[in-house]
Amino acid sequence: MRGRQQLDQGWNLSGIISLTSIAEPNFFILGAAKAGTTSLAAYLSQHPQIFVSPVKEPHFFALEDEKPDFFDPGDAARAVTDWADYLNLFKGCRGETAIGEASTTYLHSDKAATGIYNRFPKARLIAVLRQPVERAYSAFVMYHRENREEHKHLLKAIEDEHLGKHYPGDIGVYLARGYYTEALKKYFDLFGRDNLRVYLYEDFQQQPQTILDDLFAHIGVDSFQPDMSETHNAGGLHKSQVLKKLLTRPNPVRFLARNFLADSVRIGIRKRIKRFDLQKAPALDTETWTLLMEEYREDIVQLQHLIDRDLGHWLRSEP
Repeated sequence: MRGRQQLDQGWNLSGIISLTSIAEPNFFILGAAKAGTTSLAAYLSQHPQIFVSPVKEPHFFALEDEKPDFFDPGDAARAVTDWADYLNLFKGCRGETAIGEASTTYLHSDKAATGIYNRFPKARLIAVLRQPVERAYSAFVMYHRENREEHKHLLKAIEDEHLGKHYPGDIGVYLARGYYTEALKKYFDLFGRDNLRVYLYEDFQQQPQTILDDLFAHIGVDSFQPDMSETHNAGGLHKSQVLKKLLTRPNPVRFLARNFLADSVRIGIRKRIKRFDLQKAPALDTETWTLLMEEYREDIVQLQHLIDRDLGHWLRSEP
């Protein structure tokens, strides 16, 4: 009788319904950082059968129950460490077949693989790998562009990083995130070969639709051709120091924009300014390339066997 009274009150039944109808992710983009994951997530989000968390890089399974510690306040603001808050990222789902998110910290996290497996053992996983020296230099250019890197040379930045003198939440952003073999192996061991697709950045750049078609099949949705005309998270350096300061340092214009413009408008303006002002970064010098290749060579050779893919073009002697 008591149970019937609770149901008649309404709150108990509605509570059960709300809990059972919460959407949960069934695919994850693991990384790597600076390997096209922002574009990939944007393309997937256009598919009518796919829901992608509107927050890229929530970092939940890398930071669960921890306090986010990032150099960039924006990274800390995006980080989600509470389970209920994490599920809330998917509240906009309206019955899509594939539901997922992208957090590049997952690939090298000590606990993300186990965390994802414990909750979603049948999840579909996606990794995009970039030649590790190119990846490290791209990260260096990005941090330099955003005033998050004080050094003028990548090797000096790596030295400080190695000595623990870098950003607290971003230890390992250059050298460590280019070692892929052990990072991938823990996912293969837990999820098996069928549940993890590994793509190369250069293939995604050169034939994106082919990669997307394979990925769509992997996560169980129909083939689809998204609009790929917009460049997402483009690399390069600022031509104008004035515009660089305007975009990256506290100033009255940024304060007014943040407080009086809608996020979508502000982000759109920022993207247009960046497209106008960015120029290609200078090529990495041969000496630095050679030194870093010596660091990565053994891991690249091991990676070839792990993913059954010829990576001889990654072992070249010059940038």
